[in-house]
Formats: sequence, C-alpha cells, structure tokens
Amino acid sequence: MKRLLYVNSCIERGTSRTCRLADALITELRMRGEYDVEELILEDEQLVPMNGSDITRRSACISSGDLSGPEFRYARQLRDADLIVTAAPFWDGSFPSMFKCWLERVCVNGLTFRYSENGVPIGMCNADQCWYVTTVGGYLRDGNLGMDNVRFVLGDLCGIKDCRYIDAQGLDIIGNDPGKIMDDAVASISEKI
Repeated sequence: MKRLLYVNSCIERGTSRTCRLADALITELRMRGEYDVEELILEDEQLVPMNGSDITRRSACISSGDLSGPEFRYARQLRDADLIVTAAPFWDGSFPSMFKCWLERVCVNGLTFRYSENGVPIGMCNADQCWYVTTVGGYLRDGNLGMDNVRFVLGDLCGIKDCRYIDAQGLDIIGNDPGKIMDDAVASISEKI
C-alpha cells in the first residue's frame, strides 16, 4: 500500500475550513488509489524555529553522514512518502509559522535533496505529487506565497515535480456565502485530480 503523508498545520481542527477541504481531497485521493494515511499534526508537534545550536548540530550530522537522529524524522517521513498533502490556512501573507518550521526541518542535504557537481539541487523524495490546501478569508491578489514556498521547497529542492493546490477564497467577505464557497471548493476537487 502506498503512503500518503498529510501535514496538517490547521488550528482549531474541529472547525477548520482548511481541514475540511484537505479531508475531502484525501477522501478523493484514497478513492483513486490505495493509500495508508499518516497524519502529522504540527500543532501537536510543538515546532519552534531552529536556532544557532540546532543549525550547528544539524550541519555536523550532515557533514558526518549520520542522518539517523530524531531531528531528521520529518525529513525521513517526507522522503519516504508516496504522496504529500499539506494543509495550511492563509495567515498574514502565507501560512502559520509552524508550517515554516516544518519546511525548515525537511530541507536536509543528503536526505531529501543533494547537490549536483554544478550546485543544482537534485530531489531525493519518493513522491511524484504534492498538494497544498488553503482557505482564505479575503482574496489572493498577485499569487499565493504559501504555494510558492511549497513549490520551491518540496518541488525545486526535494524533487516533487507535480505540486498542485486547492483553495477556497473570500470566506470572510461580508455578503459572501462561505458555506457555498466551501461546497463549491469541495465539489471542484474531483476535477483537479
């Protein structure tokens, strides 16, 4: 059975619109393939930004080739998964900081990517596809910075070539019907897969 890694960075998961959209996507993906879902709930992981001593220790491990430590758990999960679904609400221009902390921890030279002789990153992840799921109270104007980050880290660095996203926008605009917006976003999933 294939492994689907679900990286959940939603807050208030019981009422989260982003979780609802991600759950609908995962349901549809499971209907189209046999996946064992491994959910990583970032809120429960208590991730904090890496500090100088974290970076020094990680660099020493990378230099020695010892990538077996617990600090590389997230990178190993990402590398070994066959399909990735990330869920992050749109906050303050991109996504919750815990998702950025996760992205920092999965960028491991020698585990999720390596550099060619010319300095070009070569991805080492098994997954062919990654999804970024988000919901937005307003409207994204000139792009989706969250998706841009995901596409760079998971796509360009880690080698997951097919990075896609699903969103629902305008959910908090007075006069909009958030229920209908969400229903339409869920209904659109089958067309986007």
